[in-house]
Amino acid sequence: MGGIAAALVAALPQLLPVLLGGMWPDLVKLFGKYNDGQISEATLRAEVEKLAISKSAEIDVAHLDAMSRGFSAFMNAAPRSKWLQLGWVVVVFSQLFVLVWYQWVVPWGDLVGWWDVYPSPGGTIEWAYALLSALFLGSPLVFSRRIK
Repeated sequence: MGGIAAALVAALPQLLPVLLGGMWPDLVKLFGKYNDGQISEATLRAEVEKLAISKSAEIDVAHLDAMSRGFSAFMNAAPRSKWLQLGWVVVVFSQLFVLVWYQWVVPWGDLVGWWDVYPSPGGTIEWAYALLSALFLGSPLVFSRRIK
């Protein structure tokens, strides 16, 4: 085994609890039962799947809470900070310019023959939509999401 592979194998017992978080103790118990023959492979798979789904839901709730607190902090600071207001305005108008340019000016320019090759926006237009959606719809998306 090479140097990097040997180092990874040696570090695996320390890395797995960090990478798997709260699942680690439950996984150790489940695989211990499987190795002792107390549960079948099908039961092990079902239990690991249930565990992954429940931990995933817990992570979603934690992420939603963190996003809500972050957005709330931003929205509470925005009325008092001229820099945040300026940044908001700059992003909104720059992205509106991008959308107007690619949806009105570019087709019109192609129609009247301003360019020989139709200019491609690449990913620019998708970023414009994403940024504007985040700025205008951020709070409803964050606060209205329900996790079951």
